[in-house]
This record gives sequence, structure tokens and C-alpha cells, in this order.
Amino acid sequence: WLLYYLSLARRSKHDLSVVKGYGALGELFLRSGHPHAALAAFRSAFQLTPAGRGNPSMQLNFLASGFMRNGAFLRAETLLMQSLHTAAIHFDPALATGLTRDSIQHALMRLQFIKWLTRRTQDYLLPPICQDVLREFMAGAGTGVAGGFYAVGKAFLAVAQGQTVEAASQLDLAALELRQDPAQFK
Repeated sequence: WLLYYLSLARRSKHDLSVVKGYGALGELFLRSGHPHAALAAFRSAFQLTPAGRGNPSMQLNFLASGFMRNGAFLRAETLLMQSLHTAAIHFDPALATGLTRDSIQHALMRLQFIKWLTRRTQDYLLPPICQDVLREFMAGAGTGVAGGFYAVGKAFLAVAQGQTVEAASQLDLAALELRQDPAQFK
């Protein structure tokens, strides 16, 4: 169905639909255990995103996910930092729940997992608005799915450091985030 959607989007010359189709195809490959194919689809989506349209920070996050699943953590980390800086430039406080904030949240969540997987101890140098969003995560300020995954990443890191009480606290926070909007997981 995704390939059919892509053919229709190409025929109608609707650029953003082509980008969305490749992004969805990448997600399908990523979730079905085909990280190399996912990376190729995410690269296509990123490269086909029209200048000045779409959400470039979101595309960078997807591309970084593909690199993470392929074990290319340094490349993923670079893309996620680029995503954060791109999102910070376009951040509008009036749109606090918009796509830019979501992109920041998801980039932070992915960075947390890279930090855990690579046993990195040094913190990232984040733009000021991203530091604000990170504080929201740490305070458990209703950040939804990204916040839940971020808390799970912090729990993994705490377990690796032998901090079981902190790990349990982070898992409780993750469960709270999931209960806020369980429809997101259907």
C-alpha cells in the first residue's frame, strides 16, 4: 500500500506526499527489522523534502533513527544535534505544542538512548530552548510518548550505573506518560 501511495504521490507531483510516503516506508522497514532498507527510505525522504517546506528537524530525527538501528551512533548523534539546532532556530513559543517542540522532544529522547547505548557520560551542549524542553522531561511535565521513551532511556542509564532506585523512578515516570494518552500506542 505504501508503494502504491508513493506512485500516486509521484504522478500527482505532490512533493510533500512523496516525502511522507518514504518516511512511512522507512518506519515500516525500521519496525519490521530491516534497518538498511529503512535508512534508504529515510534518506530519500530527507533528500526529497522541498526547501522551506515540511519539517527538516523531523526528517533529521527519522534519518538518525535509521543510523541508530544500523549501529552508526556517531552519525546519528550528529544528525540529532543538527535537528536540535534547526528546531531551535525555528522555535516559536506561541506554538509550544507544535511540530518543532515535538521534534526537539524526539531528538532529545534519541540522544538519551545513544548516551545509554554508548555509555557516554558527558552531557550534550544544547541550545537554550532545547535545555528548557530537557528540563520539562526531567520534571515529567506531560511530554507524552517522547517523554516516556526519554524516561526509559534514563532508566537504562541508571541501571548501567547501579542506581536502581533512580531506574525505578524513571520507569514509573515512563508508565505515567503512557497512561496520559494510551491511544497513541494502538
